[in-house]
Amino acid sequence: SGTERKFAQRMTRKAQALGMKRTVFKNASGLPNRRQKSTARDMAKLAVAMRRDFPHFFKYFSTRSFNWQGRKFSNHNKLLSKYSGTDGIKTGYINASGFNLVATVERKGIRLIGVIFGGKTSHSRDRHMMQILDDQFKRVKAVKLRRASLAVPKPCQWPRLNGARNHLPPYRSGKR
Repeated sequence: SGTERKFAQRMTRKAQALGMKRTVFKNASGLPNRRQKSTARDMAKLAVAMRRDFPHFFKYFSTRSFNWQGRKFSNHNKLLSKYSGTDGIKTGYINASGFNLVATVERKGIRLIGVIFGGKTSHSRDRHMMQILDDQFKRVKAVKLRRASLAVPKPCQWPRLNGARNHLPPYRSGKR
């Protein structure tokens, strides 16, 4: 795109095309910018699209560590080793939204996508996500999809645990 600003504008246009109606990117890194915004729902839509459109790249999200120029870098997503079936996607932290997590997990043909914004610590955010996923795995049954969809269910009213402000029930789908 030539510049980071133009790249962020391009990212925003793509987000809009994916149905991410409340997302505006101002940089490529996700680092703080008061005009850069998103929602848990929009991040869930992005996770669905990434899984659907780029399944061959998904292995990178579950890489636990890699070496580069003689230095080892570890993945910050601790659910990869703590929660069976986890295969992505991202963690994050900025002052404005606290500790964040977009997690995807598949067990017995059921895939859940969960999003949490606003955790007080990475540890409490991870515990909260595991509780949400456990609850959903108990409730859902595998379904066969006739065609792919970007539909993300409306958020339900989960209790606010450890300061989490914005999350929604994970997206679910059957094997394709």
